[in-house]
Amino acid sequence: MELKETLPALRRKKGLSQQELAEALGVSRQAVSRWEVGTDIPTMKNLLALSRLFDVPVHELVGGAQPADSLEAETTSHKKVTKPARYQLLTKVLGGALAAVVAAGLLAALYQNQLRPAPTDPAERTIVDIEDLDGERIEPDAVTWHTTSEGGN
Repeated sequence: MELKETLPALRRKKGLSQQELAEALGVSRQAVSRWEVGTDIPTMKNLLALSRLFDVPVHELVGGAQPADSLEAETTSHKKVTKPARYQLLTKVLGGALAAVVAAGLLAALYQNQLRPAPTDPAERTIVDIEDLDGERIEPDAVTWHTTSEGGN
């Protein structure tokens, strides 16, 4: 059944006139009449209001009842497709978040351990005692370092 057949039947069953229905929806009586004649259709807002008022699904208002078997099959197939897709998406999101946390932790560890500048505070420096051949301590600032290559050059 179409809306032009369903709407008058539901309205009469509820004991409402076109005017009373129009007032309940906040539309004119002429609008209700046009819906019932089939020259106009209600807005989605009004279809939802009619659905609530008559306690029927919108699809029954506009196109008739869907067979229960097809509804059940549609719902079952929807669940079969939707659940794995949700878990797959959730797995990807959580995996990405975990990878980001691990990467941030590794970068922080690298920064703290390898990219830290050498200490400038004398208390934090490693001090090497240098002695001359007589066993007397030489101040590190007084030492001149010379490097040679291994080839004897």
